[in-house]
Amino acid sequence: MAEQATDYVNQVLIEEADLRRTIEAAVHDALTGERTEVRRSDLVAMGYDRKLVFDLPISTEDDSEAEERRDFDAGRTEAQKANEPLDYYDLFIRLDTDGDGISELRHMVFAGGLSEKNLLVDEEAEEVQFCDVAVMRQPHQWEGISLADDLADIQRGKTVLLRQTLDNIYWQNNPQPIVQRGVVENLDAVMAPEFGQPIYIREGIPAGDAYTVQRVPFVAAQSFAMLDYLDAEASDRTGVSDASAGLAPDVLQGMTATASAMIEQAGIGETEMMVRTIADGLRPLFRGILKLIVKHQDVPRTVRLRGEWVQFDPRTWNSDMDCEVNTGLGAGTRERDLMVMQQVLALQEKLLGAFGPSGNPFVKAPHLYASLSKLVESAGLRTPSTYFHEPTPEEIQAIEKAQQSQPSEADIKAQEVQAKLQAHMAEQEMIQTTAAMREQAQLQADLTVKRAEIEAEAARQQNELASKAALKEQEIAWEREKFSTEVALRQAEMQARREDARMQAQARAIRPYLVPDDAA
Repeated sequence: MAEQATDYVNQVLIEEADLRRTIEAAVHDALTGERTEVRRSDLVAMGYDRKLVFDLPISTEDDSEAEERRDFDAGRTEAQKANEPLDYYDLFIRLDTDGDGISELRHMVFAGGLSEKNLLVDEEAEEVQFCDVAVMRQPHQWEGISLADDLADIQRGKTVLLRQTLDNIYWQNNPQPIVQRGVVENLDAVMAPEFGQPIYIREGIPAGDAYTVQRVPFVAAQSFAMLDYLDAEASDRTGVSDASAGLAPDVLQGMTATASAMIEQAGIGETEMMVRTIADGLRPLFRGILKLIVKHQDVPRTVRLRGEWVQFDPRTWNSDMDCEVNTGLGAGTRERDLMVMQQVLALQEKLLGAFGPSGNPFVKAPHLYASLSKLVESAGLRTPSTYFHEPTPEEIQAIEKAQQSQPSEADIKAQEVQAKLQAHMAEQEMIQTTAAMREQAQLQADLTVKRAEIEAEAARQQNELASKAALKEQEIAWEREKFSTEVALRQAEMQARREDARMQAQARAIRPYLVPDDAA
């Protein structure tokens, strides 16, 4: 079986020449792995047999070279051989080892070559423990691309244009001289000019005929427009520009907020696409980590999660659970994230005010803390716990119990209304009592005055009409009886009036809190 595997690996390696010293996952559906260089001491540290590792040959050696290598190794110490690098193959191969016509996945490790004697591990495997991560994928291609691949041709064109522009400026600043040989006496002054150095021309020859310069036209100005065009092309390909990066205030000046936001979104959308593409590659990676943890961790373990030490036991977990990678990348700038979180907090405050903190069906304490944490993170601060305390379940239960023991807002309002009604009734009763007492005192004062007047009149009449005492006595008696009757009537009338006033006051006090029959 090992010979079959090594022959198959050699065949695939010959067909796939791009398998080098870096991870090369998904080279073929039947072969996935990597080839790296490790030292013999590293293999021993990994748990492989020491004698087997130190006897491994070099992968590029043939039989004659291996013989010479053994003769060379005879004079070397083990300390020297421990640092010798070997080719290390970590492969996952699909082979039909039991002859049932179905290929099984096997994990094979080779070191120093791909022959049977270089095989270190040969075991069954449940899945391929490699995953590929690309930033920007290509259709029907395993290899991804980057922004450099999109901009390489533009960069080369800009480099050529910039060099030609500089060359044109060089020719403008240093024109090529045209000299008539034999006419200029000091030719060195033309070939290596110096400031203030004269050029001597033979007599009788015009200076314009003996020496001139080759004028090169200035065409570099045309290159600047082309450079701007290439910059615009690069911005169209990537969506990243000076305006989207916030580096061109002169461009953004006079632009509406909507247009500025659209320019910023172009660069952000490109970044978000790359991050989400990486997340698609990380998803199988974390699912594989989950399976390894469930398979190999057989005791509970304590780890730090969200700033707290918690214990987890993955032995009861489902190793086929789905995994979703949270990229943590918003759809806008930091300012937009802050604005969104402020709106979320404002809406949560409205819901808390409408339904109350206790028994609120929309907002709980964890929701409010999550919004505060996200607001802090959107501001660029990494530790929300520095600014806000995350309430524990025990603290939340204690707060809810305290709120339940207190009267509700409706009960408080009803109590306030009842207290106001009682206070109003007491005030009305006090007003009525004071008025009645005032009227009683006034009546008593009037009665006293009237009695004094009657007694004075009686004394005066007794002195003046001594002779008519009997008749006057009868008249006075009649007047007294009449007056007593009037007093009694007035008292009864005032009592009835006071009772009627009290009833009307009560009716006026209760009338605002009564619901009319037609409204009910």
